[in-house]
Amino acid sequence: MTEQDPSAEKFKVVEPQIPGVPVARKTASGPSSAKSLPVAVWLTIAIGAVLMLGASFFWWFSLASKRAEPATAEVAPPAASPVAAVATIEKVPHGPGEIGSTGEFPSAWSSKQFVMLNPVTKESVPATVVRLPGGSYWGFSLIEPFGQCRLEYVTDMKRLATYYGFEAKHPMVGDPCNRSVFDLTKYGPGIDGLVRGEMVQGSGLRPPMAIEVRVEGSKIVAVRME
Repeated sequence: MTEQDPSAEKFKVVEPQIPGVPVARKTASGPSSAKSLPVAVWLTIAIGAVLMLGASFFWWFSLASKRAEPATAEVAPPAASPVAAVATIEKVPHGPGEIGSTGEFPSAWSSKQFVMLNPVTKESVPATVVRLPGGSYWGFSLIEPFGQCRLEYVTDMKRLATYYGFEAKHPMVGDPCNRSVFDLTKYGPGIDGLVRGEMVQGSGLRPPMAIEVRVEGSKIVAVRME
């Protein structure tokens, strides 16, 4: 057995011992480099985790509630079509055939709406027949030619002046989409020749589609559509 060098004992560090405090034992691997976190730190971490979990649950619940609620936003109405336009006219006569009587037109510019079968598309389209000055009758489609805009028979001169910017002394046919104005006392080019409703303002393609109307005794009969 080798003897321990006395000089080594001389430089050995002796830790002071405090009375009443036990001396910590060192493990074979040496002192640990990691220290335990204080209880307050662990408590803070736990509270933060609980708060984050609660916030996530609240967000998920709010999102699920909104999805379950019925939509309240207003939906824009669909664009008018010939079929939809017909659906808004209740109990109107259909042509070809009798669409009214002369007694329903007491004076010039009196009018009546009816529905006419389009020979090309086979659809029923809204139409109007008007008693013109002099006693003759003229029918026309309320759907613009080669389009879907709903025409209107304007009897309010103030509306003609304010909305269409057109001064007139008698009713006109107006296209509210492009503000074209058509005069039933004048003739313009149609498919098979001149037809009533010459365009006096605007960018329309031609007068409204004409509907032939005949007077048979006291009956007014829609014959055909151009």
